[in-house]
Order: sequence, then structure tokens, then C-alpha cells
Amino acid sequence: MKVAFLTNILTPYRVYFFDVLYKQLGKDKLKCFVMTDKLPLRPWNYSELRREYTMLLKGKKVLIRGNDYLFSYNVRSAILEYDPDILIVAGSWTYPTTWDVMMSKKITKSMKILFWTESHNHTGIHNTTKTKPIARKIKQLLMKRFDGFCVPGEYAKETISNLIDLTQKTVIRLPNLIDNAYYDYANQMRKSKNQLREVNGVGNEQFVFFTPASMRELKGQLPFFKNVVNVVKGKPVTFVLAGEGPDREAIEKIGLDHDLNLCILRYQNQEQIREWFALSDAFLLPSLSDANPLSNIEAAWAGLPLCVSCYVGNGPELVEDGINGVIFDTLDVDSVSEKIMFVINQNKEWLSTAGVVSHRKAQEGFDAETESKKFLVSLEESLKY
Repeated sequence: MKVAFLTNILTPYRVYFFDVLYKQLGKDKLKCFVMTDKLPLRPWNYSELRREYTMLLKGKKVLIRGNDYLFSYNVRSAILEYDPDILIVAGSWTYPTTWDVMMSKKITKSMKILFWTESHNHTGIHNTTKTKPIARKIKQLLMKRFDGFCVPGEYAKETISNLIDLTQKTVIRLPNLIDNAYYDYANQMRKSKNQLREVNGVGNEQFVFFTPASMRELKGQLPFFKNVVNVVKGKPVTFVLAGEGPDREAIEKIGLDHDLNLCILRYQNQEQIREWFALSDAFLLPSLSDANPLSNIEAAWAGLPLCVSCYVGNGPELVEDGINGVIFDTLDVDSVSEKIMFVINQNKEWLSTAGVVSHRKAQEGFDAETESKKFLVSLEESLKY
């Protein structure tokens, strides 16, 4: 079986997944066509991540109101020359490259084509496709041309099924996968939790929530902190944020105005992020829109209780509300207050057990080697129909 991916750019976590697939499929059985070398707000470059199985397509990129539109001149010829059994299209459905491929009868008739979609309609932010009939109709037209879909979980599948009839379509689970062994090591590091806290200037009496995420509207930090200030005021609770973004100053102001214990770090590398996972009490992600965040998976492998908003795409797969964390509505002050206080008031035994459950969920549904093998088996099965 020959498998090809068509994606917008290369990222470290995608390359890790592709490397695992390449090893399992064997030489010349995997090809990854990449639409562009780099994109705004993405720090990665194709030249740094290229592999034997990747190919950078020729083309143009246009930026309009913060959205990128990619058109690759040689995408059809490149795909037809490789001639895969299955082509998996990733990236935005609005890309001209995606439309070019799906409107080519030569390509659509000669191979099975799946769309890898992580987006969902569980959002606290205005959704154009959901609210504008014309955009919805255009998306439906394109989605109906695919033979099937790769989805990470419940939210994404639900969103596609609300758009088109999936009765005659192949649907395959494909979660985001990471170097799980790297984050699993945080469980060993936790044995030195007190020392790690001392090195990072965090008191042992503090309950620490850790959020590795950019500080912008989509990540929901501003409404979350506005809704949580009153319930944590005067309590030994510290919120640690790792990242950059346009909302940074506004978040800092909330902390100063309400005497909130905020520790705002700038960019942290992978090693530093793992250390913060090891010394923290809980993971926090209050996103207003988040398709399938890696950080939630990383935190689960690190063995932390998971506190996420109802807008986080992989929440249903990773969090049992009240068992290994909580799910709250960032925009609802009562929901935020109730769920955060629930976690803060738990004893060490509950926190430890919750972390074990998170880790078990990561092992059962997000192990890179295991899930990649399952994915390839599902692809093989799909070719029979």
C-alpha cells in the first residue's frame, strides 16, 4: 500500500508522526507533498524538517486578513507521478490547492482520497462556516467529493456528520500523536517535585495550574481570569502561563488589578515545558476554540489532572469530568468558579489518582506506535470497499 499526504507545511509533531509511518510502511511507501516552506506565526521552515519522503511543491501563497491561501502549480502532476493507493489531504478546505486536486477527475478516479479534518463547531467564537449559508454550501460541495475522512475524535466526526451524510463514507480515527516517551518521563521527574519547585521559585504550599499556550483570543485566558479572580482570591493558587501573544499585557493587568498570582513566562522550550509539567498540580487550557491541542495530550502523558474548556477538541477523549480533571465553560463565571474550586479543594490522593487516569487514557488512545499501526490497518481495510 502506497500512502500520500498533502499538507500545508511541515511541523515537528507532524514530522514525528510521518517518521513513525515511514518506518512502519517501508521505503517508497510514503510520500508527503508540502504546499509551502513556511507560514506567518509558524516558526518552522521546510528546510529544517525535510525528509527523504517529503516534496516541496511549487506555488504561491496569498495572505488575506490573516488567512493564508495556497496554490501549488504542480500538485496534480506530482500526485499522479507518485500514484498512491490513498491520498490524505490535510490543511484548510479553503486552499486553492485542495480544490484543484478534488476537481481533477484523473486524481479522484484513480485513488481513494480522504480529508484529514480536526476542526469542530464547539466554539465560543463566531464561526463563519456555521453561520453563513453560502460558506456552508461551498464546504458541503467539496466535502462530498472525498471518499472519507480522518478525524481525531468525537467533536470532529460530529461536525462532519452535521455537514454531509457519512453513511457511504470511510471514517478513520487519527489522533494527534507526539513523542510520548519524552513526556512520559515527567512522571519520573515528579519524584523531585519539591526540588524542581525550589529551582523555579515556586513554593510547595502553592497549588499550581500550568498553561503552555499562546496568549490570544482563541486560547481564552482573558475571559477565564476575569471569571476566576474572585474564587481564588487570597488562596495559595498560582497560574503559570508559558507563551507569547497579543493578550499578554491585558492578562498581566488582570493579575495586578486583582492581586492574582500569575507567573507569566516567555517562550519555553520542550525541556522546560516538561519540567513545568512535572512540578505543577494540574494542567489548564481555557480555550475558546481549539481543534485538537497537543498540550492536552502532552499533559496526559505527563500524568496531570486535566482542566480544559468545553471548546477543546480532544476533551471528550482525554477528560472524564470529576474523575481525572474537569471540563468547564470559559465564558460562564459559575462554571469556571465551580470547576476550578472543585480541583483546588481535592486532596493529594485524588490529584494523584486523577493523574494516573490521565496517563492511562494517553496510553490507551495516544501511543504513537500503536495508533499509527491501527491507522494503517484501517487504511488497508478501506481499500476493500
